[in-house]
Amino acid sequence: MRWQISQEYENNAFLKVANNKLMEINFNLQTEYYHQSSPAKVERHAKEILEMVEITRLTNINYEK
Repeated sequence: MRWQISQEYENNAFLKVANNKLMEINFNLQTEYYHQSSPAKVERHAKEILEMVEITRLTNINYEK
């Protein structure tokens, strides 16, 4: 009986350590997600990789018949 209790305490300690590691990994992944999806990152990607340009003035084209 004592052996089983000591094993349970050991398992509990291992699970606490594993949980802490997973919480740290989760925090790092959430931070990376927020960084990757930030408006500044999206805009820089559009300008550099997709070669999009910012619209500086509006031009209206009217087609007359």
